[in-house]
Amino acid sequence: MSRIKKLGKVIDGIRHSMTETRQKTESSEIVETLQPINFHVCETVRYGFPYQPTTAAYDPVQNLIAIGTKSAVIRLFGQPGVDCCIKHPDTNAAVLQLLFLANEGALISVSSNDNIHLWNIRQKKPEIVHSLRFEKEKISFCHLPVQCKWLYVGTERGNVHIVNIECFQLSGYVINWNRAIDISDKKHPGAVVHLSDNPADPGKLLIGFESGLIVAWDLKSRQVEARFSYAEGLTCISWHHEGKQFLSAHIDGSLVTWNLRTPGKPHSIQLPHARDGPEGRPESCFPIAKVAWRTVRNGEAFVIFSGGLANPATAASSLTVMRGKSVSVLDMASAIVDFIPLCDTPHVADFQAPYAVAVLLEKGLVVVDLTSAGYPCFENPYAMDVHESPVTCCRYLADCPPDLIPALYSVGAKAKPSHAARSSGQWPIKGGKWGVSACSYPEMLVTGHADGSVKFWDASAVMLQVLYTLKTGKLFERRTTTDEPLAISRLVLCQDSRVLVVAAAGGHVVVFRFCQHEATADVSVVHTTLLSELDEHASADAHDAGRTRSSQGVSGDKGGVQGQAALSHDPKTSVQVRAGAHKLAPGYQADLVCLLGWVDDEPPAPVSSLAYSSAYGTVAFGNDNGLVVLDCLQKTLLLCVSTADLYGTQDPHARTPRTPLSRKEQDSRHASDGAKTPPSEQVTRQGRGLPVRTAPRATSRGLSRTHSAASHSLPLTLARGPPLAEQPSQPLGGDSPLSVLSPTAPSGQPALQQLQPIAVPAVRGAGPRCSSLRCLLSPWRPCRRRRGRERLCLSATDASRSARAQRRLSTGQGRRLLAQLERVQHGDGLPRGRGGPRLRGRVHQEARWVLRGCRHVVDERTTPSLWVGTSVGALLVLDIQLPTTADARLQQPVMVSPSGSIFRLRGALLTVALLDCSGHLVHSTGDKWKADQRRCPSAEPVRAGTSKASRTASQSGEANSDPDRQMAVVVSEQQVRVISLPSHTARFKADMAADGIARADVVTLKDTLCLACLLTGARLLVYSLPSLRTLLDADYGSAGDVRMARTFCFSNKGHALYLCSPSELQKLTLSADMAKEVTDMLGELFIPCDTPEAPKPSFFRNLFGSSAVLDREELFGDSSGKALRMTATHIPGPASLTERQTTGTLSEIGRAREAVDERGHRLGELDDRTQRMRDNAEQFQSNSRALADKYKNKKWYQL
Repeated sequence: MSRIKKLGKVIDGIRHSMTETRQKTESSEIVETLQPINFHVCETVRYGFPYQPTTAAYDPVQNLIAIGTKSAVIRLFGQPGVDCCIKHPDTNAAVLQLLFLANEGALISVSSNDNIHLWNIRQKKPEIVHSLRFEKEKISFCHLPVQCKWLYVGTERGNVHIVNIECFQLSGYVINWNRAIDISDKKHPGAVVHLSDNPADPGKLLIGFESGLIVAWDLKSRQVEARFSYAEGLTCISWHHEGKQFLSAHIDGSLVTWNLRTPGKPHSIQLPHARDGPEGRPESCFPIAKVAWRTVRNGEAFVIFSGGLANPATAASSLTVMRGKSVSVLDMASAIVDFIPLCDTPHVADFQAPYAVAVLLEKGLVVVDLTSAGYPCFENPYAMDVHESPVTCCRYLADCPPDLIPALYSVGAKAKPSHAARSSGQWPIKGGKWGVSACSYPEMLVTGHADGSVKFWDASAVMLQVLYTLKTGKLFERRTTTDEPLAISRLVLCQDSRVLVVAAAGGHVVVFRFCQHEATADVSVVHTTLLSELDEHASADAHDAGRTRSSQGVSGDKGGVQGQAALSHDPKTSVQVRAGAHKLAPGYQADLVCLLGWVDDEPPAPVSSLAYSSAYGTVAFGNDNGLVVLDCLQKTLLLCVSTADLYGTQDPHARTPRTPLSRKEQDSRHASDGAKTPPSEQVTRQGRGLPVRTAPRATSRGLSRTHSAASHSLPLTLARGPPLAEQPSQPLGGDSPLSVLSPTAPSGQPALQQLQPIAVPAVRGAGPRCSSLRCLLSPWRPCRRRRGRERLCLSATDASRSARAQRRLSTGQGRRLLAQLERVQHGDGLPRGRGGPRLRGRVHQEARWVLRGCRHVVDERTTPSLWVGTSVGALLVLDIQLPTTADARLQQPVMVSPSGSIFRLRGALLTVALLDCSGHLVHSTGDKWKADQRRCPSAEPVRAGTSKASRTASQSGEANSDPDRQMAVVVSEQQVRVISLPSHTARFKADMAADGIARADVVTLKDTLCLACLLTGARLLVYSLPSLRTLLDADYGSAGDVRMARTFCFSNKGHALYLCSPSELQKLTLSADMAKEVTDMLGELFIPCDTPEAPKPSFFRNLFGSSAVLDREELFGDSSGKALRMTATHIPGPASLTERQTTGTLSEIGRAREAVDERGHRLGELDDRTQRMRDNAEQFQSNSRALADKYKNKKWYQL
């Protein structure tokens, strides 16, 4: 009985302790305020030039221009700041033609899938009202007369159909091709390439066929009035405003003028750019794509056409302007897609007097001023030059410092203006109205380009504005081949210190510092080489450690770590820094360049990840082959290590040590006693270690050229013993300690730390590859075993666990398990040798990095560290030891050493972030940029601490008894983990079931952190932090869009941006509050105004011309009969369906109102017609009376 009581007391005590622990845990939980209602995916604005444009249209009354593309996208532009992007739903068919309903707030688009859509642009987000799909014929050309509701549709069969655009119903009136041609002509005339009505007589329709046949069709009599035939194929027709003549363009580069009274013979034939050949015949020219004949009231008419030149190099990009005897050829930067003369009136029967011509190019929009001599171009206010050089990478910064954008704008304004002639007039396209609201915080976009330039853009408003352009190619020698090595692959911008770090495709990394003053200085250069595999036959040149030189030559001594041979020449690199002092313009000025050398005549692998920490003054970058860490203040190389060596004893693919010595020197060294005591500047390590490479410090202004070895080199070499498989008699544990000796302190006393190497289970086919680099602040302490939590960290400091593993591996079963692990690590039957072909290919294909710098906790104190993530799901941590004082920071070396712990997840590592115990993001606080700061960095101490919020959280965490003071958010392609630090246990986790993660970042929304992810299956996923609750799961984009996955950028305030095409950037928001404000930000497209009056017909036209008015309603309405079945299908649009459901436009009241308006309109027309007849009668009466009075008193012989 007593035993039962004691057992009950023990159980009660356990329950009580568990209850206290649960209550304590619940009290320390972070309160998450974000809810799913706070998220909504909405596209805001699209920047850049429409990709692959196909056609353009212009509304002269509303002053809007529309551009259609091959990807079913339509962009509408008004005045600067008025930009709207619309896309045809559920299709990627190209837009063939666009037609504005002049001053009616509507737009008609014709697609390559034979669909005709009517868009309502009176609202800020245009929607489709009606759609009509042709089933049996393909559409080739459409024409809509001004202020007319009947659309003429030409097809490739040569037929012409008529559509009522009010209800999108097909009329029974059809013009068949066999009735248009002559009875004696048995050939098919081809597709309809032109349709237009006579400006003087709307009852005459001009039909142009592809074969060169032109037919004047009388709509009333339904027969041909005249035929015009030319031997060459037809491309375009343009009317004279009087309606008596028209101009036709043909594929042989000719312009033919026709007179309606003499259809059998052309009035004139011109070959504007043809020259006489050797036999007296004119040489052949390229086709004229389009022609426009525009008249001026008190001047000579304009004839504008594209193409028609004999030179194939400029035929597609030339625009010819003919006025009288003057002929001007304008050569554009790219091929001409379409052009539109800009006039003030939409009526073709009036003098149009064009003042400009808008030219749509394949890569831009140009507006030529026709009123100025020489025809200069207007300066384009739109940001359509984003793709001037292809965009290779981008970074989007929302809520950036408010003084950053004005500073960049000020230095950008000092740049030399272009020498191209510009018109002094204002931009002529000025329709629409600005939005009423904008973001209250600044937003900035940074883009890297293929030519090595970096552009800074102001993205705070609807219109993108360039601030400053940095050309990195000026630092290097000119290349005679291509700019491919200069292409920017990665960039990092520190907003506080205004330091920019860029990595290029040629394998070089450049550090820029912002300065408002012009300077002349040398640029420090660091050389290093990264190898992908271990090859003992490699030359010493290929294995040369990083060396540093100035632009004038190599500096520093050649002594270094024992066993490394100094070279007398620089390794081959993709680019060469220009020698001598560089004249640096205000803005971003180069401070340090790191060049990666070639290996075996092959260029280095491109940089896959880049990180910079202004708090520590260090840069880290990695590629397929390894990792490099630089000291930006001392201009030295801190670490240069291959991917395989980064794992140490935990490398799944062990390899022989790398050495820069020749084979003969290696044999002699191996023959000698290997148990020599290393020098005081080296430290030995059993197992595998980090072969740290050292280099002298670069010389630049303000730095001495000679330094002692202790001040400019890293006295740390980690030697290794035989691989794990060759030490079966020496189990892992306390018998093989890992000793890391820190550099000699100022007092001369070295510090020694004991780290225990352990074995890491390998995964088949998992080659070490780096995926990201991060610089963070994290508590770092030995792991504690916690039951019920997933173990993600493999620590080298857990001595008791290593001892137990040693006892287990000493048994026979342990040895068999070790041998089995060896076979799994290196593949079935693959030897552990020196990097065979199979192993070389696997490592090379799987190298990718994630880098982030941070501070971690050791014995309740924080120290800096570098987090390195690889593509096999490994996350390693490297310790960074910084000098304590500002003076020592510029003199004493910075130490980089392994911490001995690895986190493992499935899939490549994408991002890492650290949170404090209050859920705030932990970041390093670096130096703030100062206005009077010169090019060289100041000697101020480099602060490396957390923000105010994180310091407060840390203090509260210390007061709390919970040992975990921080959390690490680790994201891979397949998993998301929130890990408690320093206990290294998985607190929360989320696994991807089907789609992997392509992009991820920790961002703020409503001053709260969340994890935003882009999945490979075209989905946007948002998790709360730290609990990983799903806040948003929405489909976006198309699966398999590599460009979107490569360039997608998340930013604060719920913003995101990506490159949706090679020339366009799409901006979107995940915030529901921001989505509600998008409509107000876009602005108005349609502004109600009066349409210019049509020109009144002259007296002689009314007297001798046809006085009958064309009634299209009678011709094309119900009296014309019904259209053939299955010719076209009407599809109501979303706007039409919504209008029917909500407002009931088909109600009797609506019909009565429409009938009253139509009746009033007709009565008004009748009144105008009656008034004109009365005026004509009075005029005739007065003329008759005057004539009678004149001859009243005269005799017959006086007449």
